[in-house]
Amino acid sequence: MRIAARRLMRLLANMTVLLAMIATTVQAQAAVALPYTSERILRDGANGILWWRAPEGNPIGLAIILPGAQMTADRYRWLGDRLLEAHYAVIIVEPGLEWLHPPGSDTPIAARYLLIPHALAALDFAKKKWPVAPVSLIGHSLGGGVALELLDPLEASRNPYTKAPKGFEGVMGLRDVVVIGSSLQATGGAFTLPYRSDERPLSRPPGTQMLFVAATEDKMAPPALMRATASRYSPTVRVADIAGANHLQWSSGRGMADRPDFDGVATISEAAQQCRTAEQIINFLQRAGG
Repeated sequence: MRIAARRLMRLLANMTVLLAMIATTVQAQAAVALPYTSERILRDGANGILWWRAPEGNPIGLAIILPGAQMTADRYRWLGDRLLEAHYAVIIVEPGLEWLHPPGSDTPIAARYLLIPHALAALDFAKKKWPVAPVSLIGHSLGGGVALELLDPLEASRNPYTKAPKGFEGVMGLRDVVVIGSSLQATGGAFTLPYRSDERPLSRPPGTQMLFVAATEDKMAPPALMRATASRYSPTVRVADIAGANHLQWSSGRGMADRPDFDGVATISEAAQQCRTAEQIINFLQRAGG
């Protein structure tokens, strides 16, 4: 009788975990097909999709868009389409769903989490597809942090979550890096990241130009933190403020994994925020040389 009761308890516990996993999967944002061509990613433990599209004729450059945590590619189509209109080829990275254990929890959740190998796969694909096109990285939130880690291998090695490959030495040859709503500061905003440093000078390859795009109402990556990160480069890099913008309006629509309680309240519309951001980015890329 006792053995049967223990077996029943184990069965109920397993069913509870299974139901939690199913519920999380249902809540996780579903990928939406884009009018772009898709290419599978499977590299160094990272899986996902590269969504790409090129304008007619030879593109003047290539832009790789790195998404925030739990974001699907369709939520950045607003930026991809604007870049296509400006005659850039575009790749939008979409991490696949993976089971992750949040700190302090025994229940796994389904999550889309950008890793350094996702970005490296996109760069390898870009070099084969457009070998002479200048390459620009554009990262939002987590994607912005990964973009900065690609430039600074020491910073990448300190982050246990983005999984830099063993012996990673950084990425050379990027013409531009644009960071939207992200910093490399250890504290502030909605998160504390003890593996970060607030003081260590940050490095970037010679010739790589940088732009930080900040939102005045962003509570996840406040402008003050973005400016603090920008000041750690020598020479310091430009920070452009989008007045009235917040963090989540840089990703179109809303997903069940979004945390508006972590963010500030925007005083401009999502369309206005995205339009002003795209103008800042395209103007920067064109002034930078293409």
